[in-house]
Amino acid sequence: MSSGSESDSSSSPSDSVLTQKHHKSRSKISKAKGKSKTQGNGAENDAAWAFKPPADRVLLENLGNAGEFDYDAIASNDDLELWVIRVPDAVKPKHLSGLKLDPIPSSTSSKTLKLGSLKKKHATFDVWSLGESDDTDTVLVGGEELSGLSLLLPRSKKNKLYNPPKQISRRLVLAAQPVIATPPNQSDLPTFNSTTKKYQNATRPSYPHDFLTHTFKPYGSLIRGGDASQTQSTQQPIAEEDNDEEQGGHALSEKKLGSKSKAKPAKESAATEAKEKKKKQEKIKGKKRKAAPDTDADADPVEKPAPKKSKKSKGAS
Repeated sequence: MSSGSESDSSSSPSDSVLTQKHHKSRSKISKAKGKSKTQGNGAENDAAWAFKPPADRVLLENLGNAGEFDYDAIASNDDLELWVIRVPDAVKPKHLSGLKLDPIPSSTSSKTLKLGSLKKKHATFDVWSLGESDDTDTVLVGGEELSGLSLLLPRSKKNKLYNPPKQISRRLVLAAQPVIATPPNQSDLPTFNSTTKKYQNATRPSYPHDFLTHTFKPYGSLIRGGDASQTQSTQQPIAEEDNDEEQGGHALSEKKLGSKSKAKPAKESAATEAKEKKKKQEKIKGKKRKAAPDTDADADPVEKPAPKKSKKSKGAS
């Protein structure tokens, strides 16, 4: 028993030393992790961490003299109001110096109203006061982003930006006037006939037929059959049309009639010659059938060769 008690007493000091070392190592690891977290996410967790501007931005260190827009100047004067104006690129701040606006009644302050207009050389801009409630007028005019806009005023004492001591009282928008179509001239409009109750257009100008010398010929309209070269060579010019009141129609010109009268005898003579040739050929064929099919009646008679004598007849002679 004494030996076992001695062994237990001898092992207990070493075990306690090992456990102490193990706890110390764990505490060191946890402290190191805590330091790394605070160093890595210090900008997110610490409220007093230094501000870093985002990319393509510069930190404004010296605000300078703000003048009438200084925080203390606005807070001390109760007659001043804060107005926010959205101006297009074509309008500069100097153009607003002589602008006069109509006063806004207190009863209609919650509605979108037109206060005036700014005229320039090439365009005219209307000045609108946006109301507090969301309605269709604000959508047509624009400037919806002004309702959620926040303002920061410089303070020269502490060289920092602060929220304004007063709320924004007016939000103004300069919008270009819509383009309006120019009305037509009264002379161009058709006249209204009270009897027929219809609009009547102006009478079209009429020209004499002597001036109408041009004709419209679509491509291929003059080709009636055969080769195009033959038809184009035989085509005749179209004559002018003259009004014939007695017949109620258009008469052909003298040129066209003359060309047709000259061309008819030549065509008729050629047709008669062809008919006579056909008749002669038919007569000749009829005679051949009656007399002899091998010979023609009008042709000269062909002499037949004499029959040859045989050798026996020669010897006898």
